[in-house]
Amino acid sequence: SIKQLEEFISNVSHELKTPISIISSNIQLLMNEKKIDLITEEKYKNILKESYYTKILIEKLMRLSKLENQKKIEYKFINLNKIIEEILERYDYIELAKNLEIKLDTLKNKYFINEDMFRIALDNIILNSMKYSKDNGILKIYEKDKTLFFENEILKEFSLDNLFNPFVRGSNSSREDGTGLGLTLIKKILELNNINYGIELKNKKFIFWIK
Repeated sequence: SIKQLEEFISNVSHELKTPISIISSNIQLLMNEKKIDLITEEKYKNILKESYYTKILIEKLMRLSKLENQKKIEYKFINLNKIIEEILERYDYIELAKNLEIKLDTLKNKYFINEDMFRIALDNIILNSMKYSKDNGILKIYEKDKTLFFENEILKEFSLDNLFNPFVRGSNSSREDGTGLGLTLIKKILELNNINYGIELKNKKFIFWIK
């Protein structure tokens, strides 16, 4: 039954990608028309926003489904500094919009891991850290005692209960777009790679650590 459910999720997710892409592209064409009133434009923006949300949700469901069926995991030493810098560059628009200060230490530890999977996990960790940071806050990425830390300042503390469960989001999530699958994806990847991890709140700072 579990296998059939995983196959169903994978197949449905794949089939939904095309119509969602068509909806998005057509809405963008309509938004480029010269004579549209503000109310119509706002409706177009909402449709585009929801189609983008659905697209991200589908992609994460497909990734989860693939991870469930992972048979063999290949490992190699990776340059973590380079990967993190690339991810930070991808989301520099959030950094600018929130006026975040990014403090990235030079990471000296060696990481022997599956690069493709770990890159997905890091992408989600960094994206969450930036999205849920307070404006004008600081995001720190550093190593200590053979542990990698991601630490960001938040507006208020919230419950960590069930945060790794699918579709569960922090109480400050109403300010940000998201699917509630990011931490579930991170959890699955780290556990498949036998990596210890954890989250904690301390002095209005959200800390994600990877041993």
